[in-house]
Amino acid sequence: MRELSEVLGLRLQRAEVKADPAPFIALSQELRKQLDNQKSGRVSATLAAAERKTDAASVIDALLEARVQLRAEKAWKLSDLIRDRLAAVGVQVEDSAGGSSWRWV
Repeated sequence: MRELSEVLGLRLQRAEVKADPAPFIALSQELRKQLDNQKSGRVSATLAAAERKTDAASVIDALLEARVQLRAEKAWKLSDLIRDRLAAVGVQVEDSAGGSSWRWV
């Protein structure tokens, strides 16, 4: 759609969403507590880094990175928890052959 609109000289841009990072940081903290029991250091480090971010988009990106790591470790329950909790606060996770992405809904 964007490419076609450019042919007509139109520029479609997504509206900026200013979201509070607090719910996403809380999700990260909850996941880290669950991971402490499973000794998944790499994922815990990714989540700890997410908790230091100051904007929602950066925290969501870090949560998706952790989700990819969890899927690689076959921790399906936790990776699904991330997807489901993000969906509950208006973030749709889309998986494809090229990786995972997200968008506001």
